[in-house]
This record gives sequence, C-alpha cells and structure tokens, in this order.
Amino acid sequence: METLRSRRNYIFKVWCSTIIGAPILMMILTAIIMAKQGNKLDSGAFGFIAFSIGYGFLLSIPTLLITYFLFPELSKRFQKAFHLKLILILIGVACILLTFYLLYGSDAYNINGNYAALTFSITYTFCLTIFGLIFPVRSRTHSL
Repeated sequence: METLRSRRNYIFKVWCSTIIGAPILMMILTAIIMAKQGNKLDSGAFGFIAFSIGYGFLLSIPTLLITYFLFPELSKRFQKAFHLKLILILIGVACILLTFYLLYGSDAYNINGNYAALTFSITYTFCLTIFGLIFPVRSRTHSL
C-alpha cells in the first residue's frame, strides 16, 4: 500500500537533484564556452559549484515547503501522475522565477550586460523540469 509519505519522496528527489544538478550544468556549459573561446577553466569553478549548492539549498526552502504542503491536496485533485507532475513543475517554476525576481529585482536581468539572474533562472527551471519529469510520483510496487 502506497502512502502519502512515500509519494512525497518525489518532491525531495526532484528538489535535491535540482539543487545539485543546476550548478553542475552551469559549470559544464561555462567550461564548453570557455574552451571554445580558448580559455582555461578557472580552478575556482569547483568552489562555485559548492557555493551554488548551498545557495540553492537556502533559496529553495520556501519552494520545497510550498510544494510539500500543497502535495496532499494536489494529489487528490490530479489522479493521473503526469498531470500531478506538470502542476508541481509549474508551481516550482513559478517559485523559482519569483525567488530570483525578489532577489535580484526587476532590472537585474540585465546588469551591465551580465545576465546572472536570467542564467540562474533558466538553469534551475530546466533542471527542475527534467528531474520533475524523470522521477516517478508514485512508487512502483515490487511483488515476489
């Protein structure tokens, strides 16, 4: 018998994967761009990943709490797993965009040609969407 608690593990899997995956994806993309430009990757890149994971952890706690507490009502309302995933992803994306908007402000998506808020928003949204679609909401039952 599957419980609500076991289904909520989906939220934690997506949350943790997004927090870890987004900084790694950013550094991979940065390394590719730097290699094409003929530059070497800075040794501080690994420090950036560690910092970004901590940064992402702290900034995503409100999103985690919102989705965690909405999950029981949403799982009753949306019986199909795919629909439940989509609504949770939409809520997560809205929370990510709101967090960066509140953090950086409305004009921070272009600060002297530096699109840091835009880069973070796109990367975290992309990772949330991919991991949200990959992980199953309902655990598979194993029988002997």
